Amino acid sequence: MLFRSSPSGISSYSSLITGIARYHLGQYDASIESLEQSMKLRRGGDSYEFMYLAGAHLQNGRKDEALRWYDKGVRWIDAHPDSEPLIRNDLKTRAE
Repeated sequence: MLFRSSPSGISSYSSLITGIARYHLGQYDASIESLEQSMKLRRGGDSYEFMYLAGAHLQNGRKDEALRWYDKGVRWIDAHPDSEPLIRNDLKTRAE
């Protein structure tokens, strides 16, 4: 995972952690904003941003957008088999 800083000094890592925290606080719009900032700073993103974006959009009632991010997260995980073991195991458990 590569983390970068913006000219304002905000790191992609702090944006990611803020996005996850806001998600768990039920601040879904703010979570989406932070996660999108993290992806912008990192010039992409990974399964963490994608899966939390899926959850935030789902909580906001945007099922199509949630499914799009979820699918992107699953594709990322499949393309990086040695990465994200916690998310991979959670998805496997939920599928069973």
